[in-house]
Amino acid sequence: MKAMGFTNVVVTEEVATFKQKMPTTTVSVHPLLEPVIAKLAVLYPLWTFTGNGTANSHSTVLTHFTVACDGEKLGTIERRYEGRDYQICVQNERIRASMERSGYYKTMISDKAVAKVKKMFSPKTTKESAQSAREAAAKAAQTADWNKSRERDDAQDILSKAGKKFVMGEGFPIFMEYVRTHYPPQEYELLKTKIETVESAKQDLVTITAVREVLQSRKSGAVVSRRGATYVVEQGDSTEICDDNTLPEWVRNRIGLLKLIEVNQFVSNTGMRATANTFVLIKPEDENLTTVSEGETK
Repeated sequence: MKAMGFTNVVVTEEVATFKQKMPTTTVSVHPLLEPVIAKLAVLYPLWTFTGNGTANSHSTVLTHFTVACDGEKLGTIERRYEGRDYQICVQNERIRASMERSGYYKTMISDKAVAKVKKMFSPKTTKESAQSAREAAAKAAQTADWNKSRERDDAQDILSKAGKKFVMGEGFPIFMEYVRTHYPPQEYELLKTKIETVESAKQDLVTITAVREVLQSRKSGAVVSRRGATYVVEQGDSTEICDDNTLPEWVRNRIGLLKLIEVNQFVSNTGMRATANTFVLIKPEDENLTTVSEGETK
């Protein structure tokens, strides 16, 4: 008797639906699995073998079976391409736990496949059921933890950004008053010092940025190198050699200021002394002459 002739050999809902739409389609078990399913269906009449496979307008060949007893999944029996050929592959949790490399017991001999099912397929013991329940609960708890942590972090990120925007914006005076009345005095004084540092650095960065823009030819200015009594003056695409008498007045005035500061210092709206004899000059716009060093305010 063919496997499909047994009442405990059924098909998935997907296959059944397709069969209803195509009544002339034949449903059969793949020849590699046929003797396995047929023999097991006789040996275990209380087990249900639910088959699935590939379907076309002429036939549906079942190549994968899920085996269950009283609603409990016992394992799977399927045709898989393993080891350069199609084989009968038997799998469940017990087999997977006993295998070192593959999670499947593989064979091309139907009797061996039947023997493996007889040995390894059966309802879970009380201990196995408890272990499975614990593992399922642990997995569910872990997933819940990940999801809830992500939900919390996403919400916290939005709140933090909004809070920072307020505190560092219009709410800053309120924040500082709170610090003054609730924090130790030394912490309040430290914050006041840091506010001054931030404001000073912002001003210094205006000059530093302007110097960089001169070097990138994005702002009017000059790069001047002193060679003894002469100067190499580079302005945009033009380069010329000058002395103290032929230097443009704005260049001479700024070099005079920059000679008074140390290397790597800046003069606001004037420029930078890059080395002992190299100067980056910002073309005149403002005569505010506050002198600053890189990362420092004087």
